[in-house]
Amino acid sequence: MSRSGTIVVVAAITMLATTMGATAQEEASVEVVDVAFDPTEVTVEAGGTVTWTQTGSLPHTVTADDGSFDSHPDCSGGSECMATGDTFSQTFDEPGTYAY
Repeated sequence: MSRSGTIVVVAAITMLATTMGATAQEEASVEVVDVAFDPTEVTVEAGGTVTWTQTGSLPHTVTADDGSFDSHPDCSGGSECMATGDTFSQTFDEPGTYAY
């Protein structure tokens, strides 16, 4: 598993041919397992939502590389971070690739 992840948001089903065979969906789920995300890449349609669930025991956040979303901006030293069982959802309205 990887410490980072990628979300690919496609504008229409016809664009799927260019996303290496990935199947776009309206919703996707990602597990936060300690210091990794599983799966590391998901593909959703524009307007789709990704939900992360903390299943590990180490404090964690879900934070975009560009800062456009952050599950817990006050997470430092383990406080105010995602705890086991916590979830965070983000809707992606614009097509693109979002690294986190």
